[in-house]
Amino acid sequence: MDFGFEDHVSAFPNLQISHKLMVAFAAVVAIIFVSSAIVYDRLHVIEAAKNLRVHTTDVLDTLDGAVRNAVGIRFGAFSE
Repeated sequence: MDFGFEDHVSAFPNLQISHKLMVAFAAVVAIIFVSSAIVYDRLHVIEAAKNLRVHTTDVLDTLDGAVRNAVGIRFGAFSE
């Protein structure tokens, strides 16, 4: 069965050096682009996790203050 791959593979050695360099440069640029896209995506995930951590800390601090005030009211002492 012939898929036509042999024609494309045998054509590469016959290309001029400038075309081979252009193909190699395009491959390097494509790899850099894909790597950058992956890193950019991971940075967004890290940023979102940091924002959730900060929000959780704020909620816990608010809850702690509410509990302290409730305990203070119950026992007659008010906290700041």
